[in-house]
Amino acid sequence: MLGLEGFVAALAKRSVSRIVVKEIGSMLPRIAPRPARAGALLTMVAVLAACSGGARNSGTLPPAPPIGGGGTPSAQKVRLEMVIRGPHRKANLARRGMRPRFVSPSTDGVLVQAYPHGATQIPANLIAQNAVDVSSGSAACGGQSGYPRTCSVTIGVPATTGVNDDFVFTSYDSPPVGGSFPSSAHVLGIGSVLNQAIVANTNNVLTIYLGGVIAHLSGQAGFVSLPADGSAHSLSLVIDPSDYGNNPIAAGSNDPYANPIVVSLSETGGSGHASLSLNGGAGASSVTLTTSSDTVAVDYDGGGAAGYGASVTIAAPSVSGAGGASETVAVSPLFVSASTYSSGTRTLNLGANLASTVTLSELDATGAASVYTVTPSGCTNVASAGTPSGTQASASVSVTGGSTVSASGCTLAFSDGTSTVTANVTNSSGSGTIGVPPAVTITQWQLPTASADPAGITAGSDGALWFTECGANTIGRIPTTAPTPNPANTATPNPDISEYPIPTANAVPYGITSGPDGALWFTESQTAAVARIPTDATPNSGAQITEYPSASLTTPQGIATGPDGNLWVANFGVASVATISPAGQVLALLATGSSSTPLHLVTGPDGAIWFTDPCAGAIGRIKGGALTEESIPASVNPYPEPIGIAVGSDGNIWFTDIGLFPGNSAIGKVNVSAFPVGGISEIGLPNSGSSGNIVGGPDGALWFTDCSNDAIGRIPTTATSTSDIAEYALPTAGAEPHGIARGPDGNLWFTEFSGNSIGRLVIGSSPNAERAIAHYSGVKPALRRRPRYLMRLRARFRRVPSLSHGT
Repeated sequence: MLGLEGFVAALAKRSVSRIVVKEIGSMLPRIAPRPARAGALLTMVAVLAACSGGARNSGTLPPAPPIGGGGTPSAQKVRLEMVIRGPHRKANLARRGMRPRFVSPSTDGVLVQAYPHGATQIPANLIAQNAVDVSSGSAACGGQSGYPRTCSVTIGVPATTGVNDDFVFTSYDSPPVGGSFPSSAHVLGIGSVLNQAIVANTNNVLTIYLGGVIAHLSGQAGFVSLPADGSAHSLSLVIDPSDYGNNPIAAGSNDPYANPIVVSLSETGGSGHASLSLNGGAGASSVTLTTSSDTVAVDYDGGGAAGYGASVTIAAPSVSGAGGASETVAVSPLFVSASTYSSGTRTLNLGANLASTVTLSELDATGAASVYTVTPSGCTNVASAGTPSGTQASASVSVTGGSTVSASGCTLAFSDGTSTVTANVTNSSGSGTIGVPPAVTITQWQLPTASADPAGITAGSDGALWFTECGANTIGRIPTTAPTPNPANTATPNPDISEYPIPTANAVPYGITSGPDGALWFTESQTAAVARIPTDATPNSGAQITEYPSASLTTPQGIATGPDGNLWVANFGVASVATISPAGQVLALLATGSSSTPLHLVTGPDGAIWFTDPCAGAIGRIKGGALTEESIPASVNPYPEPIGIAVGSDGNIWFTDIGLFPGNSAIGKVNVSAFPVGGISEIGLPNSGSSGNIVGGPDGALWFTDCSNDAIGRIPTTATSTSDIAEYALPTAGAEPHGIARGPDGNLWFTEFSGNSIGRLVIGSSPNAERAIAHYSGVKPALRRRPRYLMRLRARFRRVPSLSHGT
């Protein structure tokens, strides 16, 4: 192959015009551009690239017109000379830091066309063209076979004065037939040189830079995970474009891709967490790669909530009807979610002997068997973790606090094999044993909307508390960082509380839970629907709430995320429990009995769904598609009516029993190993209490709401009598606490149905904390208030005691 000076000298000797087809490119780097070889600019080589994925040229070209002296005496012969080398040894060139210099091994034909400068490049405006066979052994290549072979093409164009021409060069993977390329031929490269004068009796040297036509994009995996750990991460995308013959394409600044690669990014389940960076530049949602030296990366801030992900589309559009390729990469952060986990601090708050279910999820992961692992470090007597179970899209693992109180130094590394999120584990004081009840501090936040009637409450994956407002027909949110209100202004609505109106009027939201997708899911008791709201929803707007009505639902109440990655709903009105997919579709409806009214649910330590059945006076369990119920013994409460339900740190199921008549309210325990025969026992409440909902606390005890006494109660897992139960009076009379949940901050949060407030209970946080009251003179039993929310349910489903309990 001749150098530039030698080639120009050869032109002068032959006294003919030549067009030199030249490509200067570089390999596409995976991480950073590689240095160019200084001598590459002097190489007279045509590096051609092919079209995409089976794409073909736009059609059969017309026969080539005569060239040379065929009827046009003043025509000048323009000669093209090119070298077709063998397959490119990319790995060797990469190791040596060189730019590849090769003509695509697939090149078997070339087409040279000339048009008047500025004219539309259509057949009617052709001045001249020539389609030439440059395959192995062809005459244009001097009969040379294999690689390398030097080939030449001539085309005759009129010599003009003051009128310039445009030249277009196209290479194909097939030789022409009868002067034209068949429709089966694929375009490999396109180049042009514009506004050129062809002067008679002069050596006209023209340089045409070719742009390879991208046919394939390869090298980048279709699914990539990143850790959602609050830290910034950058993912360099690997893009290896190749021609129709799968030959790598190199493109330099003078010869960019014929069909530049457009990379675009879209987000799901949130926004503002990911962007694209071209060559290390500022973030954007779309960038264009024009040369091999261009690099693109996905920048992720480590934020968002479960259910968030990004989709990256890499596309090289077709050009002149040829080429074109695209692929999509799912960028799915690995999320760690639990009611006791704070993603902002990456801390898992546990109590001694208290279990917490941790969910691991990736939005676009496959449904194959889980590949998640949990690796503890320094966790002896602080915490232990089980083996994750579920799918790669959503798996769960049980983490239990150790016996050593207030231990530290434990970390749990949750991994999918590629990304890892490390959580620091804290083991709060207390172990659920009987002793002096701890001191507490209670704080209240007034809701912005009057008579909102807050009911259900749960911890969201965003580290805030979310709750339902039955009276206002809205969903509320309060961050754990909300400033403590001035005691003198407790009636002033707190600006940190956000509200989201439900699109359907009079929906009456009730139960709420953090779903398997990281969003909040709640029941609409009066519209026979469940609904979803993402954690990044716009405050004071219900536009992002999605409702899923179903004829299978009647007065849905409690809702919980099951171990199968679906939502489970207590279908109070039609004596059944419904299973609902994260897409809002009712998958199954399991009947619980004609006199049954499921109210609240929880996922048990045995992987079963447990629920309260107030009208049947029983506790139910669903596992493996089978339903079992055990009636609550009448030893403490002759007419039991279980309401709330929770998992205790002792591995048993605990529930509240409001009782049909005043003075019979109790806290119950289900011995999981003995269920359904003789597994239930109860302890009566002091002061004629009226227990509502219940949750496992950070100290290992169970905490519950006592609506009639305006108090929060505590019972250790080792309690044996009423004297072991402590209650804490709320600052506001008539508050009527209802829902209660353990917050991501490790504190207890509750709703005040009649007090129109959200409350927080911090255990042992202040020397001025309220003292525990084991027995205090509360409201007399005869005047005990029946919770308004329960009265609403009773108005529809009134039980006849003699039929249910045989009295």
